[in-house]
Amino acid sequence: DFDEEKFKKKMDLIFIDGGHTYSVVKSDTEKAFEMLSSEGIILWHDYIPGKRSSRDVVRYIDKISKTNNIKLIKNTSICYYKNS
Repeated sequence: DFDEEKFKKKMDLIFIDGGHTYSVVKSDTEKAFEMLSSEGIILWHDYIPGKRSSRDVVRYIDKISKTNNIKLIKNTSICYYKNS
């Protein structure tokens, strides 16, 4: 129910650590991309391939990584995207 409209293109840092279902990760991510400033960063928590409770997080991030430059921070469960 969150309305991202008033934050559109204004946020420099967005940290996504919410529900682990595919639909929730997708919704949170789509809103984050709408709110991201021209030089902003999105961080996703719980990117843990092989962990059952994180499988939808991994599946969604893997999918959008095909068209977005999303990187894993080594030795963490955090991925990030930086607007260029």
